[in-house]
Amino acid sequence: MTSTGASVIVTSALLVLFPLPLNSLPSHVPVGALFDSADSQMELAFRSAINRVNDEGRYLKNSPLNGTVYRVLPGDSFKASKLTCEMLAGGVAAIFGPQSDTTSAHVQSICDTMAIPHIELRWDYREKRDQHSINLFPHPSKLGK
Repeated sequence: MTSTGASVIVTSALLVLFPLPLNSLPSHVPVGALFDSADSQMELAFRSAINRVNDEGRYLKNSPLNGTVYRVLPGDSFKASKLTCEMLAGGVAAIFGPQSDTTSAHVQSICDTMAIPHIELRWDYREKRDQHSINLFPHPSKLGK
C-alpha cells in the first residue's frame, strides 16, 4: 500500500471517529499508534492523517489530535500489551495498529475491555468484528469479486 493510500485510509478512520464538530472536547485529543518496527510507511501515513485533520480545523477546532507512535516487534504481545496500557493510562481516544495478528489480538482485547476504539489496518479474514474494533482493510469476499 502506498503512503498516500494509507494516509487516505487513516484520515478516513479519524473522520469516522470524530465526524462532527464537537464543543466539549479537551484542549487536545491523544491518539495512539502501535506499528511494527519496520513499518515506516504506516507511521508516515498516520502522522500525515493527524496533520491533515488538524490543518482542516473544521472537525476539531479547539482540540487538535495529538498522535503518539510506539514501535513493537511483530509477535511481541507482552510489549504491545504494556504499551497499550501505558497509552490508555495517558488517556488516548483511540489506538491504531499493530499489523501482527498476535499483537493485534492482544491490543484489541484490551481496547474492548476498556471500551476504546481499536482501528486495524491489516488483512483479517473473520466475518465478525469485535465490539470496539474497526478494520479498514477490505473484507476478503469483497476483494475476490
